Amino acid sequence: MNMMKKFLAILFACTLSWSAQAAVIDNSAWTGSINSGWAQSAQTLSFASDTTLNSFGWWLGESHTHQVSVVEWVSGPGSVLFSTTQSWSAGFNQITPNVLLSAGTLYAVLFNYQGSTTNTVHYNTTNGYADGEWWLLSGTWSPWLNGNDMRFIANVNETQNGDVPEPATLLLMGMGLAGLGFRRRKAK
Repeated sequence: MNMMKKFLAILFACTLSWSAQAAVIDNSAWTGSINSGWAQSAQTLSFASDTTLNSFGWWLGESHTHQVSVVEWVSGPGSVLFSTTQSWSAGFNQITPNVLLSAGTLYAVLFNYQGSTTNTVHYNTTNGYADGEWWLLSGTWSPWLNGNDMRFIANVNETQNGDVPEPATLLLMGMGLAGLGFRRRKAK
């Protein structure tokens, strides 16, 4: 029985090593100001491995109703993966899109201010997030101040070791190894 416990512990440890790794992208230290006057803005994101965007939070200077979307990005918005329109409060706000983002593809969290030019957004005057930048739409899309970023926090799960084995595959492998162990023990 002791051998079985050891085997199950090793199998459990292997399962954990193959799973996705949770991470937080924290660009919340505020080194900038509040600005307004755009039709839309977007914070771009990219990842080296497939990643699930669990949540994305940002700060507003005042309450406002507008649309927030997660989109593919190629010098502007592309395919929409998630979208919601609602009233947002002054201060910290958050969406929970739970969308899978492919490795090497540029994505953006897009803010459509619904025609209002009074909406105020916090941004940083430094490039706190190296894998993206803040874009603004004022006639055409352009990056803001040489790679500066929006003030945000994102919770993600990055897949570290390629494909994650299916639970049934791990169970079948575990049962086979356990059977071999029991057969060997019975033969002694």
